[in-house]
Amino acid sequence: MSNILKVVLTNAVRNTEIQKAGEILGISRKQVIKLRKGESANINSDKLLGFILDYMAHPRLIIKEHFID
Repeated sequence: MSNILKVVLTNAVRNTEIQKAGEILGISRKQVIKLRKGESANINSDKLLGFILDYMAHPRLIIKEHFID
């Protein structure tokens, strides 16, 4: 199960603008960049779960919001 969450988190972080992901997760840009590289970062578990669940429930909305003007 943890591998599935890791893949979802990796995709969510990659598909979300660095600044926006940092705001949602409550971490710095440097930590978001580390996550994108597959490294670890200290993240509040409630914010992390909310970020993952939002991505899983509304991936098109997240992508549209950040990549389509």
